[in-house]
Amino acid sequence: MIYFIDKIPDKDGFHLIHNNSCLRRFFTSSIIYLGDFDTCEKAFETAQKVYSKVKFCSFCLPECIEKEEPIYKPNRDLFN
Repeated sequence: MIYFIDKIPDKDGFHLIHNNSCLRRFFTSSIIYLGDFDTCEKAFETAQKVYSKVKFCSFCLPECIEKEEPIYKPNRDLFN
């Protein structure tokens, strides 16, 4: 599958990863071609080499969202 990433981050500072058929990627003129990858994980790893804060588009890649590496894991001990 072919993947792209937005050059302009969303309101939370994340650059969204899209697939080739995503309708939302057509609403931005600022995208970067990431490559053709067999898995979401490979696309995510490549995207992190371009931008530190990345996540998958919930519209075109919902199946990949649960595979994202967490950016921040809260220390649960702080909340007890």
